[in-house]
Amino acid sequence: MNQVGKFWAIIVAVFVAAAGAVTVTSYMVISSDDSTNPSTGGLLDSFHGYDDLFALLEKGVDGGGYGYSIWDTNMAERSTYGSTDDRDYSSTNVQVEGIDELDFVKTDGERIFLSSYANITILEAYPPEDMAVNAVIDIGGICPADIDANDMSISGMFISGDKLVVISSANRWYQYYGYYDYHILSLSELSDGFSDTELREGESFTFVSVLDISDIDDPVLQYTKGMSGWLIDARMTAECAYIVSQEYSLKYDENDFLIPRTYSNGIFELMPPEDINFDPETEECGQFLNIMSIELESGDGESESIVTDSYAQMYMSHSAIYLAMPKWIETFIGNDMANDTFNITTWRTVTTIHKIEVSGTELRVSARGDVEGRLLNQFSMDEKAPYLRIATTEDETERTNNVFVLNEDLEIIGSLEGLAPTERIYSARFMGDMLYLVTFRQIDPLFAIDLSDPEHPEVLGELKIPGFSNYLHPVGETHLIGVGQQDSKIKISLFDVTDPTMPFEVDNYTTEKNGYSAALYDHKAVLFDVERSRLVIPFYYEDISNERHYAYWQHCSEALVFDISVDSGISLFGRIDQTSNNDVQRSLYIDDALYTISDSDIQANGYDDLSFIRSLLYGGYSYDYRPILYLE
Repeated sequence: MNQVGKFWAIIVAVFVAAAGAVTVTSYMVISSDDSTNPSTGGLLDSFHGYDDLFALLEKGVDGGGYGYSIWDTNMAERSTYGSTDDRDYSSTNVQVEGIDELDFVKTDGERIFLSSYANITILEAYPPEDMAVNAVIDIGGICPADIDANDMSISGMFISGDKLVVISSANRWYQYYGYYDYHILSLSELSDGFSDTELREGESFTFVSVLDISDIDDPVLQYTKGMSGWLIDARMTAECAYIVSQEYSLKYDENDFLIPRTYSNGIFELMPPEDINFDPETEECGQFLNIMSIELESGDGESESIVTDSYAQMYMSHSAIYLAMPKWIETFIGNDMANDTFNITTWRTVTTIHKIEVSGTELRVSARGDVEGRLLNQFSMDEKAPYLRIATTEDETERTNNVFVLNEDLEIIGSLEGLAPTERIYSARFMGDMLYLVTFRQIDPLFAIDLSDPEHPEVLGELKIPGFSNYLHPVGETHLIGVGQQDSKIKISLFDVTDPTMPFEVDNYTTEKNGYSAALYDHKAVLFDVERSRLVIPFYYEDISNERHYAYWQHCSEALVFDISVDSGISLFGRIDQTSNNDVQRSLYIDDALYTISDSDIQANGYDDLSFIRSLLYGGYSYDYRPILYLE
């Protein structure tokens, strides 16, 4: 590996135990001078120039990390590559109240916005009897200059007043033998601040397009911002959007890497090295984790990047973004001389969490920390200032589960380890000072864990019942709804946790047929109406009877509608059949109408009696996977 600039590498920490097992842990540490980036509290550092960055990225290619090279000594022989205030309506089911999450369905109480691969369909949805397509925004209408619309796809959207915020992605796939001639940026050009006006070969980009929809018949694109990388996730507050992307550190030639870029006003610009942070404990520097903030009204914002070595999960509180990345660490145990077995190692998973403090559009990479094990999903993290609480599963010789409490510097101050041996976490929900955790192997233990003393988390109660819950939804402060499975059937449970030392199942409902639901893996597929105490989830199953006059079987799609009461339990209110087209993925309500939505059609039924009102085919797919629009 070439040593460039101020960086140098050392191998540290070789520990030899006494006779018996020998443990060896090694870390590659990259050091600059004695100064650290003041914006990171000394826990992470930023780069002083592109040559320093390249030196670190080289380790990701040469060291077997996730970074990889698309350049070799024979490259020259091939080619050069370059609302309505008075109407009641639902919103997206989110983890943190007041922080919206990206989705392909949104409503403002009058219109419903539906995004597909290549367009956004805007429906006049209320009254439901007159539901019709109002407008269609094709991806070409928001596609930045010099980007081929065929390279673009829409990932989801937000609604904020009269603004429609569209998140889209672009990919310029690497052509190994090269049908195009792409300019490779040299180190000197990079150092001179070279700007490009198109995607580079092998580069992915995430764009944020903000449209004015005050005149729904004439949406106006106000601006488009972006940063390189494929989309990880996005959040939005009342005033700002926050986007996280990730990209590989592709190597083009002996001196050139694909490094993060931003996009604004038709211009691609390299991210300044001082905005690119690195974790000195990252061994395989093969990826960039990019974060961008945008103030919706003005389009102003900031961007930061972190050099990392794995994919990330995102959780956002009102004060910070947390990005969790798993690492697989190999540890040398020893040699079994008697059986001629040498270099015995074991693997363990450690999750690194990076904290980015947020204040409006201001971003500050402020802390990092490690916990043993891996996270299930975003619900495995929760902030109750100043603490971050995390639930993890360890996969070693014996699987166990842990709960950690970290302070504002992401240092562990309390832990509860070794929960439910041989099982793994299936769902988690933090509610104030309590954590409710579901693990599973043969039965479903629901743990009630007290976090009121951050330094001493404690299991207060445990409930064991058949099946398991993939998703937990709070009902006030004393009850939980569990959405899960039992014996290949969908199971809905209502738990009473008024006394956390004695949680119990008030009631449950299990479908008659084996089936599946998007609600098992996507919390946005869950609609819970607090005022009406009503739960709506999708349900899919295979009908092998002759009831539908099919000779063999038919794939069926429904929305199950439940009434849930803390006093009387769970009752199935009814079913909405939407089998004729694609599977139901979302549901929402506007006043007295319940809308169920698939990838191609939307159906309106009465909310009070589930009577059919209207169905509309708003989109479909052609053979090249581009939507066909049905405008009636």
